[in-house]
Amino acid sequence: MTQDSGKDPSALSAEWREWLVENLLLGVEAEELVEVLVKGGVDAELARSALLAETQDPHFQGVVRVAQMQRKMETLLDVYAEFFRQAGAHQQVDRHVALPAEAFFERYYFRNRPVVIQGALTEWTARGGWTLARITEQLGPVARPGEPLSVSLLERAEWKPLLEELHPPRGYAAEDLQASAPRLWLEPAGAELPLGPLRKNLLRCQLSGRSVLQLVPSFELHRITREEAGGSTEQEGAAPPTPALRLTVELAAGELLLLPVGWWYRLHAPEDSLAVTFEGFALREPNTVWKEPASETAPSGPPPRVR
Repeated sequence: MTQDSGKDPSALSAEWREWLVENLLLGVEAEELVEVLVKGGVDAELARSALLAETQDPHFQGVVRVAQMQRKMETLLDVYAEFFRQAGAHQQVDRHVALPAEAFFERYYFRNRPVVIQGALTEWTARGGWTLARITEQLGPVARPGEPLSVSLLERAEWKPLLEELHPPRGYAAEDLQASAPRLWLEPAGAELPLGPLRKNLLRCQLSGRSVLQLVPSFELHRITREEAGGSTEQEGAAPPTPALRLTVELAAGELLLLPVGWWYRLHAPEDSLAVTFEGFALREPNTVWKEPASETAPSGPPPRVR
């Protein structure tokens, strides 16, 4: 096919061209796009010519291949979401009074699922002796009253007495504090942590107060990123997109929560909250990391030689 030269496709405004390419990538039928363009005041001949020109543009062809792969990945994530729903895991986060370490890793850690364990912190001196007021004072100028804080307890030698009161959850976290990497979280009443992704598995141990977390599964990546972007590409009259699944869990003092890598979470502290997280686990293998997209990637293979 050759491009219709009757009209100059560039006569379309930049906004219309952006809209046209976006909807072509979404797989909207050509005639539907032409109809919308015409209703928007675009000449019918120009609309068809512009559509043909965009689809034949080499830049567009390259983007189409990337978009097709993304759609395949999204449909695969939807398969994982359906298995999650069929298992009943979409209703609430599992809770256990006690959970053997072997079951913890087999049923939750390696399956990328959160879990709350209620009896894992009974040996902790810190659980009964740590309060937000005391820790704020002991941290010195680093902690500002009334403001949330997240800090590694390995950063300063003067915080060593605090480390001596911590015991990484036996069987779950690495016993060596350097390996388990304890991090302290001070969250005064009313504090909010915005929704964000977990780049590693974390064990959150609630020492005092309560925290309420909203969790979004890793397979909801495509939905949650679109929701957070605040935009929607749904057509007029079409059914609204399925919202990302969210699970709410309240963590009380003495409880432990596994936050799986790849999940997203938001936190609210309804009262003064104090917690410690660990990122080193009682495993031979290191923690799995969800890496940031590389700023530079190797190019794909060169195009076939034109004969």
